[in-house]
Amino acid sequence: MELITDPARSAWLTARIDGSDTVAGTSGSGFEAYARLLHPLTAYRVDSSTADEHGEPLVLESSVWRWSEVTAKTGRTVHPDVAWSAVGGRDDERELVFDDGWRVEPPEEGWFAPTQLAALTEHLAAATTTPLEVLAAIWDGWGDLDGSFGAVTDASTRRGRSRIRSP
Repeated sequence: MELITDPARSAWLTARIDGSDTVAGTSGSGFEAYARLLHPLTAYRVDSSTADEHGEPLVLESSVWRWSEVTAKTGRTVHPDVAWSAVGGRDDERELVFDDGWRVEPPEEGWFAPTQLAALTEHLAAATTTPLEVLAAIWDGWGDLDGSFGAVTDASTRRGRSRIRSP
C-alpha cells in the first residue's frame, strides 16, 4: 500500500455517509454489498488446580475464536446487529469464564491485524474487475461519545491511505 497524502482522495466516501444510526451512517450508502467484520477473540484454557509464581492458573492452550464459538457456549446468537455485550451476556470488559476452563477476552476493538487485512484484501480483489483499486476504509474515532469527532481512513492497494477529520 502507498500513503495517500491528499485527503480529497476520500471525499467520494465521506459524501456517502448520511449521519444516521444505520450502516449508511458510518460506512456510506449506495454500495452493492456490505460486510461486517467481528473482531477475533483471544481464548485460552487454564488449569485451575495449578498456579504460576504469581498465583495465576497455568495456561494449557490458547486460540483465536470466532464469536460463533462463544455463542455455542452461551446459547446466544450471532446476527447482523450483534453486539459483544449480547454474546457475552455482560457490559463490562472482563473475560468470560466457562466451566471447561476456557476463558475468552472481550474483542480488542480498534485493532485489525495486518494478516486479517491481507486475507480480506484477497477476497475483495477477487470480487472486482478492478483489483488494483481495492480500498479499505476503517472507522477511526469516538464520535459516538459526543458527536463531535469522526474520521475515515482510506487505504488503497495502489495509492495507500489518508485521513479526514470532520468537526
